[in-house]
Amino acid sequence: MFLTVTSASIHLYQNHQYNTDLHVKKIVINTLIQSGLAKFGDETKQNQELPESGETTYFFPDGEVNITYVRIEGRTYFLQLSILTKDGTRKNLNRRYETEL
Repeated sequence: MFLTVTSASIHLYQNHQYNTDLHVKKIVINTLIQSGLAKFGDETKQNQELPESGETTYFFPDGEVNITYVRIEGRTYFLQLSILTKDGTRKNLNRRYETEL
């Protein structure tokens, strides 16, 4: 009985560690996405007019964000974000982005 309880506790602890690691990775990825979008937004405010299309990469302590952008119309851009964390986790996503005046 004692061995069964101990074994079950060990498996629960390992499962908890695994879930915590996944949660931390998700937070890091979301932070990189927000940081990349914020830097992109800052650059669009500094430049009067962005080119029709282009690519930029931002480096952060937790990883890097590569943004490829194409103007859809007016101040609206289609962004493709490629996130690479320092531990090698990759995430790609698309986002519609409207620049401010």
